[in-house]
Amino acid sequence: MTAKKGDIVKCVFLDHCEGSDDPIEFILYGRLVQKTRSKLVIDCWEYADLEEKHDENEQRFSLVRSTCKELIKLVEV
Repeated sequence: MTAKKGDIVKCVFLDHCEGSDDPIEFILYGRLVQKTRSKLVIDCWEYADLEEKHDENEQRFSLVRSTCKELIKLVEV
């Protein structure tokens, strides 16, 4: 996982599934805003002007890194 904060990424991750023994694979596209040893935080809906006031209109997801199968840098910022 070579992406860094600010990069636009594609993240393939496993999500839980009620009523099944197997997790479901999903893809999340967005800007990597935080990367720690245990989690990735990705904004998939954000203002084009990064100086704009950030509010409930933005969509942020926190993923446990152990569920991430693939993190691909699409655009380096």
